[in-house]
Amino acid sequence: MHAEPSRGGAVCGGVHTTEHALVELAHHARRPSSLREGALSILTRDLGAEIGVLVVRDGAREARSFSGLDASVVRAMDAGWVRLRKELAPIKERALRDGATTDRRVLGERLTHTSLYRSAMKPLGGTETLVLVPLEASSPIGLVALGRLGGRFSDAALAHARSLLPAVSLALRVASRPVDPLPTLSDTERELLSHLALGFSTAEIARARSRSFFTVRNQLAALYRKLEVANRAEALGRLCRA
Repeated sequence: MHAEPSRGGAVCGGVHTTEHALVELAHHARRPSSLREGALSILTRDLGAEIGVLVVRDGAREARSFSGLDASVVRAMDAGWVRLRKELAPIKERALRDGATTDRRVLGERLTHTSLYRSAMKPLGGTETLVLVPLEASSPIGLVALGRLGGRFSDAALAHARSLLPAVSLALRVASRPVDPLPTLSDTERELLSHLALGFSTAEIARARSRSFFTVRNQLAALYRKLEVANRAEALGRLCRA
């Protein structure tokens, strides 16, 4: 049996969240491959999965990272990726519609007849795969597939996965863009950026950090000047290029 997702992760503003762990990873990872592998590690652990695949655009090609899979399974998936991608299409479409889904919920008993099941799941005793589709401006920029070896993903696990989608999307946007390094930031400035990336308002940041609204407003204004941007939207765009 799998425990429900724990919402563990990095510390930010005194609260442990997987969202903040992903945002911190986006801040600090030096290479796109490190970011992909780190995000996959965070998600497999948080969602109680043993195996994972993360796909993201890397210029004109797709970059793939794997977790918990033998080299022979990875080679088989790489060799048959075009076919696997076709089989994943209806699952990806449902994930786009619902925020997250699983292969069994979409395909039912048909799952056992797919190349995905035969090449990746059956050899390892896999039972179900959860799928997330990270977005940029409502367009897919990749795919995350997390598999369990025994047990199924509950409705609560799917709801939790959906709640992670904004932070996962941010991390994969960073992984797919040219590097434009940020200036050196203080811990406070990095924490403010993390809250902005999660969509917090100025008032919500003030509550999370136990500061006054006016203090946070002034801190954000100073951060924007340091980043040479005019507002939070431009600050997030600057973060995505870093």
